[in-house]
Amino acid sequence: MRRILILALAFALSFLWACDIVEKPYTQEINQCGHDNLSVPIRKVLVEDYTGHKCGNCPRAHELLYSLVEQYCDHIIPVSIHVGYFATPSNGLYKDDFRTPAGNTYNDFFGVDAAGLPRGMVNRTEYNGTLLLSPSAWAGAISQEVNRPVSVEVQVKNTYDSTSRNGQTTIQVSFLQQLQGSFSLTVWIVEDSIIAAQKNYYTDPQDIPDYVHRNVLRKSVTDPWGETIFDGQTAINQLITRTYSFSIDTSWADSHCYIVAFVSDKETKQVYQADREKIAK
Repeated sequence: MRRILILALAFALSFLWACDIVEKPYTQEINQCGHDNLSVPIRKVLVEDYTGHKCGNCPRAHELLYSLVEQYCDHIIPVSIHVGYFATPSNGLYKDDFRTPAGNTYNDFFGVDAAGLPRGMVNRTEYNGTLLLSPSAWAGAISQEVNRPVSVEVQVKNTYDSTSRNGQTTIQVSFLQQLQGSFSLTVWIVEDSIIAAQKNYYTDPQDIPDYVHRNVLRKSVTDPWGETIFDGQTAINQLITRTYSFSIDTSWADSHCYIVAFVSDKETKQVYQADREKIAK
């Protein structure tokens, strides 16, 4: 009976369209919480949550993602990227514009908005033959990625002046295995806990003026596809360091901002490892 119930729930979650419905229940017991203070690097998974403030089914996807963050802790680096029709601002309640040039680039390249929101990518890696994942597939994709060996370590260290709102981030990349390919380093600024409007089809009223938007992509410090840091075959324990300057817009809460950095394959876009560090401490 239990197996039949699980299959029925999975079947129900498979019907997704436009602003896709995310049905409950959507959590599971995983109990694989990471610890970022260990002496050995842990696998950190970049989860891109493509969303929009007028997507009424997106809040349930956010709930699902952060239930997984609670279970996996530092293993997951979540980033919300507002794209497409449901992210378009309008007069009145939905006046904020969370779209970014980088997010628009990813939306156009991967065809996210055309696939329907909410949608996500987990390390930009296919899961069950699919790259753009509906929320019902996120848990399985995260489990797949967390259990892969750690081949690259990324460490972010920031310095920041709150008066000038300027800073520098130093990214240290260590290749722990021999890897062949062309590797890019991408650096983002992400702001957490932005209070702004969000539509939610499962609340009354549906328009929530003070919704908490989590880990929103604000800007790409590098080119959206990153800077090429190595081309060829890496050596074991090969170390690469890059430093970038950045500034924090006066409309952003610097105390809620982070640098997110990740190493990816330049050709396939697959993410090998990510890290994040708070800007204003």
